[in-house]
Amino acid sequence: MADDGFYMCRASNEVGEDIQVVHVMVKARPSRQHTAPSISAPSVVQANYYTPVNLTCTVTGYPVPNVTWTYKYQQNAIMAFGKALHILQATNATEGVYTCTATNDVGTSKADVTLKVVHGVPRITNPPKSSLNRAGIDGSFTCQADGVPKPTVTWTFQPFGQAGNTLGVRQGSQITITNMQQSGILTCIATNEFGTERAQANIIISKGGASVVG
Repeated sequence: MADDGFYMCRASNEVGEDIQVVHVMVKARPSRQHTAPSISAPSVVQANYYTPVNLTCTVTGYPVPNVTWTYKYQQNAIMAFGKALHILQATNATEGVYTCTATNDVGTSKADVTLKVVHGVPRITNPPKSSLNRAGIDGSFTCQADGVPKPTVTWTFQPFGQAGNTLGVRQGSQITITNMQQSGILTCIATNEFGTERAQANIIISKGGASVVG
């Protein structure tokens, strides 16, 4: 507005001069009404154990509000700035109520977002199968398990009439036992931090004849 007014352009030489006057009129910018912050956010967010998760809130208002995130179980200390809070790993320690707070010169608005972390005990969905095998052949066995977090699958083999595991440390959903010579119990163990499930199969070794799985 300070530039509004009359401006004079003057041109001259030894013959004479000329003058023009220009009137510059500056129109005032329409003023934008200030509005208090408004927040839209989900009330509950679910995430699987040990997976990353983003909590977000949609914020409106003028001037553009400042947005912070606080966590109820950390004495409401500010954890992040902006419309999104990034959690690298969802665990029991991160579960709970998070508050998105938006503030400008008109006011403050808050919204609580509850993070629920989903977990599940192991469940063996495809257990190893009992089998009749010829002595000296290799045998492959499968054990598949579900759970959150994903279970670790380990194996043991106990010959009939003996104590202890003769298989050593074996992990994974599938194993191969080479040169099988002993009958016994093959055990698949699925474990995560919320529980354990076992499944067993009888392995019978014969000196001759065909292998049978059942």
